[in-house]
Amino acid sequence: MPDRTLSNPGRDLSIRDQGLGLALADGNEWLFVGEDASASAIISNLRTILQLESLVDLSSKISVGTPGKIDNCRSSIEESLQLSGTFVQMMKIIRRDVLAREGLFLHGALAERNGSGVILAGPSGVGKTTASIRLPSPWRSLSDDMTLVVRDARGRYWGHPWPTWSFFFENSNSGRKWDVSYAVPIKGIFFLAQAGEDRAERIGAGQATGMLLETARQASSRLDDGRSNEDLAATNLRSFNNACILAKSVKSFILNVSLDGQFWNEMDLALNSSI
Repeated sequence: MPDRTLSNPGRDLSIRDQGLGLALADGNEWLFVGEDASASAIISNLRTILQLESLVDLSSKISVGTPGKIDNCRSSIEESLQLSGTFVQMMKIIRRDVLAREGLFLHGALAERNGSGVILAGPSGVGKTTASIRLPSPWRSLSDDMTLVVRDARGRYWGHPWPTWSFFFENSNSGRKWDVSYAVPIKGIFFLAQAGEDRAERIGAGQATGMLLETARQASSRLDDGRSNEDLAATNLRSFNNACILAKSVKSFILNVSLDGQFWNEMDLALNSSI
């Protein structure tokens, strides 16, 4: 798959072909184009999983190709490997572009309440999925493991739900879907911690920056294979700068979560506090 090709903005809109793509809240769009029948089948699968939209050819393009010809006897494992490999390559390209525009991929669940979003961040096993399942109405869980954060031209941060890695790397047939083009404005970031009682504690920008960097590293752990040290250093610096800006712009908290408490009430209190 080529890293990226750009469409020609000077082409007449009336002759642009439509394709499947991802529209981000920062105004950027990605169009996914299959180079052959096998690649088009992969994009069709991704359309269902990611709820991709129909876009005109006004966007940055990701051209998808697959080795070899279609094999009707291809196993489900081989199909899963092709799907996961394509997803990784697409995410590499999107991450590079998002980083250049002060965004981040975060290892965190995304939840919405009354049109505003919060991120429940933390390492595997801390309880992101469990917390997402426990959220009552009017809360709505949009993703339980990964969130794409972008910054628009007015400096506002938005969260897009993103699929968990395990869905692609465990040959999943669960039928799960993520509406990746849907976005909510981020009102707060909560770093989860297991505890005996529910409590939210505000943290400063310095501490939040370090924790955001760690969640960004966890979210992108599969994307850095084969990259040069120089390239990795540049990515790390950009991630640090973006985490600093995000930490200064959005309230961050440590959210202590008990097994049977109502932690969402602590989130409400924390978000509505003037401190």
